[in-house]
Amino acid sequence: MKKNLNSFIEQLKAKLGQNLLLVSLYGSKARGEHVKKHSDINILIILNKRDLSCLKSIAGIKKKPAFR
Repeated sequence: MKKNLNSFIEQLKAKLGQNLLLVSLYGSKARGEHVKKHSDINILIILNKRDLSCLKSIAGIKKKPAFR
């Protein structure tokens, strides 16, 4: 999970640059209470500026099954 989360963050950094302020994992996964095949993964992304082009740029980042 950590490897895939770091890869996801690196992709965000590459696409958003200085516009990316914070990426935070929260919820059951962060608390160590994640139930495989039942729980989702909660990630908070805070941007300096939000606009349609910014959101479109990160829409192409693919979720990997091993992310769970």
